This record gives sequence, structure tokens and C-alpha cells, in this order.
Amino acid sequence: MAHGTKRLILGSRLGLPPARVPLRVGRWGKPEVAGSGLRFSLAHSGDRALLGVCGHRGIGVDVERPRSGLDPVRFAARWFRPEEAARVAEAGPADRWGEFLRLWTRKEACVKAAGGRLAQSLTLPVGHGPHTVADPSGRLPGSWWVDDVQGPEDCTAAVALAGTAPFRPVTHAWEPVTRGPGCGPPG
Repeated sequence: MAHGTKRLILGSRLGLPPARVPLRVGRWGKPEVAGSGLRFSLAHSGDRALLGVCGHRGIGVDVERPRSGLDPVRFAARWFRPEEAARVAEAGPADRWGEFLRLWTRKEACVKAAGGRLAQSLTLPVGHGPHTVADPSGRLPGSWWVDDVQGPEDCTAAVALAGTAPFRPVTHAWEPVTRGPGCGPPG
């Protein structure tokens, strides 16, 4: 459903029917719109999805919810920067997942905006609040403005745009229309 909705939204921005949106696979498998300056990023977690669209800058979004079987303190200690791992460990039990997911979604949004691979993002110093992020190791060239966004219910979400210019996210919620089991398209 998220991929169909992505085509609907991109098609409306391009003035094309959803089936004619010219999607192709870019560097490291990141999908992109061929022949257009329109950039997008799609993320999902369970039955929730987040689509980011931007007309002139590389964009990355991520949305996550807590996962059973993952210990956020242990994961952060192994993969995050020491100061970030400490923030996760020091958070109270009720806030631990929220702290972990704020950092995780910001990291993943940055690597998606760069068109990189997830393993490259785990040590990015993403902090809190809107600000510029750059990879001190140089593995991901460039910089990104990153911020938290209101995601779907029970989820944490972030968006990153290439460059250092601030932005103001505009969010829209979309709820699919259901017609009941066995119903076909409207006549």
C-alpha cells in the first residue's frame, strides 16, 4: 500500500498518472524519479509508513517503532557513538526506547538522504533538535540538515535534507479508504 500511495503522491506532483511515474534504481539501490528534480524517500515500520518529498534537495526519512527482541541499550553500546550510547543507557526505562529511536531515525534519515548504506550511518553524530550533521570519518560526503518530525501514531520519525539550509517540514496524514472485503474498485 505504501508503494502505491508513493506513486499516487509523486504522480500528483509530476502531473502524471501513478503508473507512469518514471521510477528507477539509483546508487546503492535507492529509488529515484528519472528525469526529474523531484526527490523522495519512503520508510515503513510494520503497518506505518512515511514518505518524504522534496523538489530540489536529496531527502531521507525514517520511521520506527520499538521492536521486540532488540535491547536498545546493548545495541547503542555496540554501534552508536559513546555519548549517544550513554544517553540511551541513562534514560529511564519509560524513555529508553524513545531516546534510542530518536537517534536511530535521525541516523537512517541522513544516510538515506546521502544515498548511502545503513552501516555508514551508525556512528553519525546526530544529536537532538534541528541542526547540520556531517560524517567526521568522511565515508558519507556532504552534510545534511536533520530534524524530528511527527510520525504515525506510536512511531518515532525523522527527516534529513542534503545541505546545511534549514527547512520546515509540512506533514500530512493519509488514511487509506477501505470499502470492505470483496469489494472491487468504485464503479
